[in-house]
Amino acid sequence: MGRPMTASTDSTSEQQLGLHWLIRLRWIAVCGQILICVVAAGLLGILLPWPTLVVCIGFTALSNAFLLWHIRRSGGGECWLMPFVLGADIVALTIMLYFTGGAHNPFTMFYLLHMTMAVILLPTWGAWGAVALCTAGFWCLFQSDHELVSRCGGTCCNDMRAHLQGMVVGMVLTGCGIAYFVSRLTAGLRASRRMTALAQADGERARRTMEVATLAAGIAHELATPLGTIAVVSQDLETVAGECCSNRGCAADARVIRQEVERCRLIIEKLGMAGRTEQEACKPLDWEKLGVLLSSYLSEPVRERLDLRLRPSAKRPLLPQSRLFQCLAILIKNAVEAAPAGTAVILEAEVVANNCVFRVTDQGPGFPPGYGRRIGEPMVTTKSKTGGLGLGLYLVKAFVVERGGELRLESGPGGETVLVMQVPLMENGS
Repeated sequence: MGRPMTASTDSTSEQQLGLHWLIRLRWIAVCGQILICVVAAGLLGILLPWPTLVVCIGFTALSNAFLLWHIRRSGGGECWLMPFVLGADIVALTIMLYFTGGAHNPFTMFYLLHMTMAVILLPTWGAWGAVALCTAGFWCLFQSDHELVSRCGGTCCNDMRAHLQGMVVGMVLTGCGIAYFVSRLTAGLRASRRMTALAQADGERARRTMEVATLAAGIAHELATPLGTIAVVSQDLETVAGECCSNRGCAADARVIRQEVERCRLIIEKLGMAGRTEQEACKPLDWEKLGVLLSSYLSEPVRERLDLRLRPSAKRPLLPQSRLFQCLAILIKNAVEAAPAGTAVILEAEVVANNCVFRVTDQGPGFPPGYGRRIGEPMVTTKSKTGGLGLGLYLVKAFVVERGGELRLESGPGGETVLVMQVPLMENGS
């Protein structure tokens, strides 16, 4: 059911875009018709049936103004109007040509422009109808006995040479009209399709994010109780094994169980964060206490390798403190795990323009090619071999997007890996 609806939406969008460019082309046609009439009468001295021409050109201009007003009032384009608009233009062209030389008028080539627009903008029946209407109009021109006469009394465009010269002008103008309309419409369609593709990609990411949040909340709920039981039992086992068991390996095995349970508990905390939807109150960031507050979210081995470089600012951004420090802790922990043993991980924090910027730099091997485009996608991780679930950067990306910011991957001057978390500055009033 979804596919036909998408196709119908795309078709409507293309028709509205075509109607938009048709209106522009009709304004150009009005200006061109006025210019041709002025040149023919003023420079070539041709006597024109001004009342007829004024009525036809005025009708095109007024109908175009009404069409534009109607579209703006209705908030969109009624695409059923296009067959009537193109049909009216063909009739108006036929009337003008009929009273200005009939079939001898070299601008009969403009029928090709109208047929081209009909083929592009109208359904099959409309395109064939436009072809039939143009054919009927051209046949009517042969019934015209009106001739183009100059002020000197001579006829114009009746001899072959003058007619061919006029056809060259008509061909150039028709070609320019077709090229302009088709090129602009094609460019507009390409831009519209790119926007549609981006919207679909955003919708797919939102769908995946919702699925992850739902799955995460369910897993966290189901695993919390059994893991708590395992932790208690393993602690009792370690105590009993240390007192009664002659095999010292039993106590060591119990400690390993507790360590793995603790690792699972941390994963469950991340899962719970992924499924959490409540909002945290924003507080002004205290630059002087940032290091102290952040340290409580980091383990001792991670704190020892952290090189904190703050650039305090008089501005105190309003941010949800707990979520900010959780995200920074995730970035720092990932960097420590990726960096060679003994190397420092640098955290820089500063205010740049209207953004609060945090940079985490490490000496690790970096991310694989193309990962920068997928950074923060749920279940996308470079630590699959060590049991990572890809939830860390997903949580950071969710926080950044919620704040209207950006999470991006950069390279340092020496080839270091730099993750930049940038959030818009919402300064405290103090």
